[in-house]
Amino acid sequence: MRAARLARFALEAERSRLALLVRRQVRTAGLWAAAGLFGVAAFATAHLLAWHLLSAQAEAARAAILLGADLVLLLIAALAASLQRPSRWEWEAERVRDRALQAAGESLRPAALVREVGLLRAASVFLSLYRMMRRRR
Repeated sequence: MRAARLARFALEAERSRLALLVRRQVRTAGLWAAAGLFGVAAFATAHLLAWHLLSAQAEAARAAILLGADLVLLLIAALAASLQRPSRWEWEAERVRDRALQAAGESLRPAALVREVGLLRAASVFLSLYRMMRRRR
């Protein structure tokens, strides 16, 4: 039946979309983990910087440079993680799934079922008439 084929097609599209979604979520989680790591490093470096500012100027400059680098890497990783969007293939799989489900639903509407049942009924009537005609000969 057409509805079953369309439902299978929608299921395959949904499986593809979910696989792409999981791949994107794993990538995003990795980027957020990197951002968190650099955030912790920046926090620790800020404490070191404050400590060194109290004692020696030369070490403080090195700590400030390290803090700046950690903050830049933190911002890059956070920006990359926040910009993760569904891929073109993910959008396409979702559109295919939606179209297949819509078509499957339309084929299960009463009008479509009546049309299919009507065709079956007409075929059975013609078959009965054919059998009757053959018996007469």
